[in-house]
Amino acid sequence: MIPRKAFRHTTSTCIHCIFVERPTYTQIAEWRKILARLVQFLRLADMQVLEMLRRLVKTSLKHLLEFMNNSACVVGEEVVS
Repeated sequence: MIPRKAFRHTTSTCIHCIFVERPTYTQIAEWRKILARLVQFLRLADMQVLEMLRRLVKTSLKHLLEFMNNSACVVGEEVVS
């Protein structure tokens, strides 16, 4: 984004007003439905990523526990205490 200091007012028009126009109320009303759908999509994508991470952690811990149980039960080695 261009900093506001870069814009200079001229006698005829404001350069800032030409490049940065705020949406009208009717445009915002038209976008409301689209934005609501976008929010729903982003929430769904976020939930799917979180579920994937949960499954990854669960599987990793399961494999780690299995590895630790197998390494603790090695035949032929004595445990020194």
